[in-house]
Amino acid sequence: MTFIEGLTIINHVKKQGVIMKFFRRDLVQQPYVEIQFSEAIAFDLSQFQKNHSSLRGLPNVLVSGVIRYDLQHDHAIVDYKVSGRMIVACSITNEDVDYEFETETNEIYSFVQVKEDEDMIEVKEDFIDLSLSVFQTILFEVPLRIVKPGLTEYPKGDGWEVLTEEAYQGQEKPIDPRLAKLREFKSKE
Repeated sequence: MTFIEGLTIINHVKKQGVIMKFFRRDLVQQPYVEIQFSEAIAFDLSQFQKNHSSLRGLPNVLVSGVIRYDLQHDHAIVDYKVSGRMIVACSITNEDVDYEFETETNEIYSFVQVKEDEDMIEVKEDFIDLSLSVFQTILFEVPLRIVKPGLTEYPKGDGWEVLTEEAYQGQEKPIDPRLAKLREFKSKE
């Protein structure tokens, strides 16, 4: 448990991931005050591997930001930055690649009912849990395609090989034997 300027933050690693909770009772005591937080966190990705197979690890993640409570509207505004290192799969070799990332985001959490068209997150409990928002923010930073730096030897197997764009453009294109007879066909016009 960490105490930051009178705000209780509970964070610890569980099987489902990190939990970063900010309790409403603590926020109400300091309305309109920017409360800063900074935490180094780690995620257990075992439950996420089915849906995010290219993301293999998040060993070093730092979340830092501010939270402000708006007493009049019963909202908490959270601005934070997430930075760190993720391990992702190389698009060609499927080997692990370290990838540095940094991103910023902001969220508005409402402790009262939110209309469908409002861009806020409705809080069902008496606390804000940032762990899901942090993980979603990280997922937006996972590269769609990444190649291991310094890759010179491309994989190949029995009857197949991965080619660079230059090698592919430079090779002679074989004609499909089923279509070779069409070359002899001439129009009589």
